Amino acid sequence: MVAMNTYKRIFLSWFLPSVLLLYVNFCLAQPALPQHQSSPNAISTNACATILEVLVLTETSALHFGTMTVPASAAIVKLSALGNRSVEFGSGAISLLSQSPYAAVAAYTVTGSSLASYMIFLPNSDIIIKNASLDEMVVNSFTSSKPLNIGSLSANGVDNFTVGASLHLGPNQAPGVYEGTFNVTVNYN
Repeated sequence: MVAMNTYKRIFLSWFLPSVLLLYVNFCLAQPALPQHQSSPNAISTNACATILEVLVLTETSALHFGTMTVPASAAIVKLSALGNRSVEFGSGAISLLSQSPYAAVAAYTVTGSSLASYMIFLPNSDIIIKNASLDEMVVNSFTSSKPLNIGSLSANGVDNFTVGASLHLGPNQAPGVYEGTFNVTVNYN
């Protein structure tokens, strides 16, 4: 019995401290375990896209400077985007008449996606209009009824705007009906 207690004491005094020391050494040699992070470093994110309806521009009225007399000297007739016609230069040289065909601004309807905004692009250079005899006049200084040429579609996806310009007549401009074309473009803003 004495021998058994001796072995127990030898075991406890030699083996147990060695095992504890080995355990402590083993734990110290291990890398630190990651701590729980309050915010993850990777998340799942949505990818989205919106496709707008095709933007459609329709002319509802052509630009017409109306009827006027042959100017005695060079003149400029201005038709504002709001439909106000006036002689901008050469006021004593020409008379603006109140007879058919009447002055009219170019008018447009835009349709597209609900509540979207759009830009209006007007000619930034001279447009030539001609009569049957190929006499010419210049049209320029195009303006729209929209501030900064930016419009907004309604909840129904519709909007309207008008365009005016200036007509340059030479002295004794040849009589006739003058015609020509110009481009107006709209794009989503």
